[in-house]
Amino acid sequence: MRLFAAIKVSLSSESTTVFFSLQNELRNEKINWVKNENFHLTMKFFGETTEAGADRIIKGFDTIKCNKFIKVNIQKLGVFGSKYNPKVIWLGIENPTQILGLHHQIVEAISKIGYKETRQNFVPHITLARIKQIEDKKYFQEVMEKYRNSFIQPIACIEEFYLYESILHRNGPQYRIVERFQLV
Repeated sequence: MRLFAAIKVSLSSESTTVFFSLQNELRNEKINWVKNENFHLTMKFFGETTEAGADRIIKGFDTIKCNKFIKVNIQKLGVFGSKYNPKVIWLGIENPTQILGLHHQIVEAISKIGYKETRQNFVPHITLARIKQIEDKKYFQEVMEKYRNSFIQPIACIEEFYLYESILHRNGPQYRIVERFQLV
């Protein structure tokens, strides 16, 4: 099983319209766009995991508790990779203190069951697309700048997160909920 923990995210109707406009303007580039129903904020990626490992993760996550809803805002559009070799188009989170706190609890819970934390910095984001190749980099940069602040929106109070299984298919991943975890 290919597992990850994440918060499900829904874009507002205004942001969805902007997302489709962004896709349309970049339609000539080789970009794999995430389907609306698959938008999420990854809290921890586990990768290939056995059923026994999944059971241990679930047991570890059962210890996580927040006494309040998490509120976050989508801040801006960004890119991982360099501007000359972009790899991922993403939406950033404004003032991610509460998300970072939840991430810390997740890492702490799984470290108690034997999972080691990677040295990679946790950057809270929502992936919109994975880039295969950009032919017109100047135009790509212009479009990204045009839409940089077009996605600003609050995300409704976050009350839960999920352990997902990612099932890879030719036409994109399918996410199956393995377990749901209430935060309040």
